Amino acid sequence: MATRALEGALRGLAPLAHSIAAILEHEAIDADALQQIAASAYAPELASLASALQGGLILRAEVLRRWNDFVGADQVARFISSGIPACDDIWADAFQGQDRPQISSEARS
Repeated sequence: MATRALEGALRGLAPLAHSIAAILEHEAIDADALQQIAASAYAPELASLASALQGGLILRAEVLRRWNDFVGADQVARFISSGIPACDDIWADAFQGQDRPQISSEARS
């Protein structure tokens, strides 16, 4: 009885193996189709990125950003933008000899 049960199980394996092989083939076809869709959808962006990398644009922008962080360029720019109008008022008062109407920093922006 064990021999017949084993023979029946082995006979059932062949159709099951063919079914699994067919499913795997369909999955491979679907995976290839998805890969083609993704490649065609992102091809222009990939070409643009490759061009920017080859031209050094991304590297230059990153180096400039890091340099500005290092030297505190954002603080310098803020100081200059707030300091120049105040100096302008002082110089104008000194040379004109009269007080000009004060313009708030919010109104200048």
